Amino acid sequence: MEAKKDKILSKRGDSYKLVLTKEYKHKASIYVFNYKISLKDEKQETFTNAFDHMVDYSIKDYPNGRIKIVPIHEIIITKHKSWPIRTYNTVKKLFMDQMERLLNSAEELNLEEVIFEVTIIPNKRGKGKALKILDVINKRSIIQIKNDDTICLSRAIVTSLASNKLLENFTNSQLKHIKEGRPLQKRVAEDLHEQSGVEIKKEEYNIMIQHAKRGGEKKLFINNKCYKVDGYYYDRENKMRNVYEFFGCYWHGCTKCYSPEEICKKDRNKKTMKELYDQTKERLKTIEDYLKPNVKIHTIWECEFDQQKYPEVDPHLKPIDKRDAFYGGRTETIQLYNNLSDLKDTFMKYKQEASGCKCDPKYCKNDCKNDKECKTKIQYIIDNTAYDLDIDKVKYNSGLRFIAKICLNNLWGHFGMRDNFTQKEYCFTLEHITKIVFNEKYKDISTMILDEDIVLTEYKNKEEYSKPNPSVNVYIALFTTAHARLKLYELLDILQERVLYMDTDSCIYNDDGSEACKKIESMMGNKLGDLTDEIVSKHNANHIKQFISAGPKDYSMKLDTEKLVSCCKGFRLNAEVEKKITLDKKNKNSY
Repeated sequence: MEAKKDKILSKRGDSYKLVLTKEYKHKASIYVFNYKISLKDEKQETFTNAFDHMVDYSIKDYPNGRIKIVPIHEIIITKHKSWPIRTYNTVKKLFMDQMERLLNSAEELNLEEVIFEVTIIPNKRGKGKALKILDVINKRSIIQIKNDDTICLSRAIVTSLASNKLLENFTNSQLKHIKEGRPLQKRVAEDLHEQSGVEIKKEEYNIMIQHAKRGGEKKLFINNKCYKVDGYYYDRENKMRNVYEFFGCYWHGCTKCYSPEEICKKDRNKKTMKELYDQTKERLKTIEDYLKPNVKIHTIWECEFDQQKYPEVDPHLKPIDKRDAFYGGRTETIQLYNNLSDLKDTFMKYKQEASGCKCDPKYCKNDCKNDKECKTKIQYIIDNTAYDLDIDKVKYNSGLRFIAKICLNNLWGHFGMRDNFTQKEYCFTLEHITKIVFNEKYKDISTMILDEDIVLTEYKNKEEYSKPNPSVNVYIALFTTAHARLKLYELLDILQERVLYMDTDSCIYNDDGSEACKKIESMMGNKLGDLTDEIVSKHNANHIKQFISAGPKDYSMKLDTEKLVSCCKGFRLNAEVEKKITLDKKNKNSY
C-alpha cells in the first residue's frame, strides 16, 4: 500500500477547495483515492464543479474500467455500486439529481466539507495472462451455494448479518472467523436461505465425472482406434468403471424421432438414420467388451433428456399446421328432406351474405318508386364502408358483378393457395428420368409411358424442400375464414332447429314467423356482411316448396315458381346434367 500527503488540486480562484488526502493501490490492481471537498458557498453549481474536478482527476489515467464513488456523509447515502467509466455522465446525472432532492428538502444539509472515496478498477488490455480484475472481485464478493448455480448471496451481507443479528448464536471467536473463513460464510449463507424459505438442493452424487470441461473426454484406445466417451468415472470402492453417453437424436439415428429410411443431410457420407443407429449400438458394444467385466454404461437420448427437463410439455411436438384451420364443419346438412307444399303460412328462404347494392328497380323494395331511395342506399354503403361509389355509374350488371366476385374470391384463394403442388415433367432421356426418380427431395413419384420416346413423370417436393410462394399469406386467408365462421355461427345461434342446410356463407332455414326469423329479416342490407335473399334476387321467386339433400354440397330445392335449383359437388350443372339430376331421381336414390 502506498500513501501520499495531502495534495491541493483546486486553483486559487475556484469557489471550492479540493484536496487529495490519500491515494493508494490495492494488491489486486485497484486504485483508491480519498478526497475532501470544501465549499465556499453551498450552491449546487459549486458542488457540481468540484465533483467533476474530483472524478476527472481520478479517471485521467484509466479511460477503461469501472468507477465506484462513496460519499462519507451522514445524510448523503448512495448505493455502493460500480459503473463503467464510459457511462460516467449518466451516473453523474443520477448523483446530482439526488443532491438536488436533498437540497430542496426540508432536511438540514451541511455541505461545507464532504469526504469522498473513489475506487477505480481498470480493465487491463493486451495479450498474455491479462487478468480481468472486475470478474475476480465480483467472484470473491459472492458466495455460491454448492450444487445450485441459481442461489448465491453477497459476502458482505453474510458478514454484516452474522455480526449484527446472529450474535446470540456465535461467540466472539466465531464472529472473527466469519469475516475470514470462507467455509463458515457459506454455512451461514445456507442458514440464511433456509430461514427465508429458499429451498437448497442437496447433493445426490458425491462423484467427480471426467468430461470435456473437466479433464477432457476420456479416451479409450481399442484395436488401434481412439474412442472418446462423454463422461467417465471410476468407482474405487466398488471397482466399477462408469461410462456416460449422451446421444443426440439427429446424429445417432433415434428410432423415436426419425424414420429408418431418412437420410442425415449433415453427415458427409449421407447415411440413413438406421445406419447411424446401428453404428451407435456397435460402438457401445465395442466399448463394453473392452472394459468388461467391471463396467456400467449409462446412456440417455436427447428426447428422453428433454422429456425429463420438460415433463409437462413434450418438446418434440411438431408446430401447429396453420392450414388445419381451413378444415371444420362449415358445410353440413341438418335435415335431409322437408316438404312444405301443404303448408300455407310456413316457407323457407335461402339467405346469403350480400356482395353489394342492387340498384335495379326489380331488386329494390316494393315502396321504392324512384331513384331517390336507391341513391339513399348507395350513400348508406359509402358512409359505412371503406370504399367510395360513384352514384352515377351504379347500375345492375350481372356480368360485371360476376367478374368482381371472381376477382375477390381469387384474391382470397391466392392468399390461401397451397405451396406444394404436383409437378409434371416430360422426359425424353433415361438420364432425365433417373434424375427425378432417385432424387431424395421428391416424393409421390409416378411415371407414365406415353410413347416410345416420351415418359410423363409426376412428383411432389418433400415438406423440408418445398419453397414458399412469396405472394401467399395463409394468415389473411385464415382471418377471412374465421370471420365467415363467426357470421355463420351468429345465424345458427339465432335460428337453432329451424336450420335445414348451411354452407360457408349461407344457410337455408324454415321461416315460421317467429321472433328469431324477424331478427334475421332485420339483418338484411346492402353492405358487406349483411344478408340478402337469393330466392328473390337470384331466382326471382318467393319461397321454397320442397327441399332435399344427400349431404354437404349436394342438395336440390323446388321453388314456388316450379323452378328446380340443384347443387352437386363434382358436376357441372349444364342443361344436359339438369335433365338427368331431377328432384324425383334424387329423392328415389336417397330414400
